[in-house]
Amino acid sequence: IVFNLEHAWKELRNDQKWCASFNDKTGGSSKRRRGEADTEVLEDVNESMARPIGVKAAKAKAKMSEPISAEKLLSMSADRKEDLAVRERLSRHAILDSLLAKKEPLSEKEIALKDKLIDDMMST
Repeated sequence: IVFNLEHAWKELRNDQKWCASFNDKTGGSSKRRRGEADTEVLEDVNESMARPIGVKAAKAKAKMSEPISAEKLLSMSADRKEDLAVRERLSRHAILDSLLAKKEPLSEKEIALKDKLIDDMMST
């Protein structure tokens, strides 16, 4: 039997994932008998390489983290309100800029909106 994936085996044979799963499933033995020195090397590799936490376990751990305090929640709420106010101001400013940049004459509604936006900007 010809093994076609030798290049992949050479690359992955000492990879943490495959070393750990190989030794867990087969108890460190394979179809071919290994010498005692080979088995000791694999055991040393497994002890020094702990598998990293998986994606699902990391997500579960993140969900189980400590609850948010009331102070932090109020702070987040205040920050959000401040962000919304800034966005509203920027939106009004953009509308005023577009009204001021218009070359053709403004309609009555546009003039009223422009005057209201200018008054709001002057008052704040």
